[in-house]
Amino acid sequence: MARRVYSDAERAAALAAVTANGGDVTAKLARDLGVPRQTLVRWASGEVAAVRTPEVGQLKKDAEEAIDAMCERVARFGLQYVLRWHETEPDPDPKLLSAVMTSVGISIDKMRIMREQSTARITIDDLRKAVEAEGFEWGDVIAEAEAIVDACDR
Repeated sequence: MARRVYSDAERAAALAAVTANGGDVTAKLARDLGVPRQTLVRWASGEVAAVRTPEVGQLKKDAEEAIDAMCERVARFGLQYVLRWHETEPDPDPKLLSAVMTSVGISIDKMRIMREQSTARITIDDLRKAVEAEGFEWGDVIAEAEAIVDACDR
């Protein structure tokens, strides 16, 4: 059987996916990418000269920026959806709310990984600053969150 030859773009995209996965080369990730796990391990370790070229480095950086931007869009959309949810849906589905917030959390985690930021828990003060940086009033967000929790408890 002939060996598969991967393009620089394929290698770079796979390496960006490894980065988004926290550097873990799992069997599932390899399967999802369609690349043998050992090949992916060798690429991620830099063992293969073809992944150390400036071209692959730039393509990887571009792919990482694209993943980061996508994760940011998902997180922003999810947060805006939840913050405005109570205005349009007086009786939100708690399972859907949980799914949306889980997606937001995963997206933020991946964003922070792509930006080489800590994924450790953030403080309430960090959250308040982020909310205010988006142009929302902290008190309004807390009131909205309480209203959503109350509606879910019904």
